[in-house]
Amino acid sequence: MVKKADIFLLIFFLLSALLIFSLFFFSPKSSGETLVINIDNREYMRLPLNEDTTVNLPENTVVIKDGKAFVESSLCPDKVCINQGKINRKGETVICLPARVVLEVE
Repeated sequence: MVKKADIFLLIFFLLSALLIFSLFFFSPKSSGETLVINIDNREYMRLPLNEDTTVNLPENTVVIKDGKAFVESSLCPDKVCINQGKINRKGETVICLPARVVLEVE
């Protein structure tokens, strides 16, 4: 038999889980200052996000414009790295698995 205390506890745990989920996933991240380009799991280059530039890698073209970094073109067949969009917040990444390239904002 379900008691009022059981219902209260269930609602309490559900609200607590919702609060923790929203704090973790929707908390604003601070803007990053540096783009780190890794190729084959090794650091290839560090670039400031506040300077517009284009970097031609063997299989990708990486662009920094208006404080955001993105893959402009890629030789990989699926183009997922291009569709990942622009990044500018700490911890955000763009990954191109076929080219073994990882862009990460620090």
